[in-house]
Amino acid sequence: MGPILAGLPLTFINVISRALILPVLASTLPHPPPFGPVLVGSIALLYSQLILPTPSGAGAVDLGFVSGAAGDLGTEQGRMLLAWRFYTTIIGILLGLVFAVRLFGVQAIRKFLRPGSLG
Repeated sequence: MGPILAGLPLTFINVISRALILPVLASTLPHPPPFGPVLVGSIALLYSQLILPTPSGAGAVDLGFVSGAAGDLGTEQGRMLLAWRFYTTIIGILLGLVFAVRLFGVQAIRKFLRPGSLG
């Protein structure tokens, strides 16, 4: 029961911090868009697929991003999309991999990743 209770505030921190990444990145622009719409756009882009799932890799989130759902980012939208994806997705994957290797070891991870190991 303890890990579940510890996971609740950590999940809340994860959701909030991921949603705040885009407004922080947008604030570095020479003419940043308003904070509120960018925060709402960030939450929608990150979590809307829980309500309306799209096929993985279809690019729906990226299309929404460059179509203005994240606010008016001007000519920097491509750079902003790349940075946002890195901070909201890639870093989490890399940290998860590092922690899995430290906790279980490289051999266990290799065994788990072998084809047919899940079945």
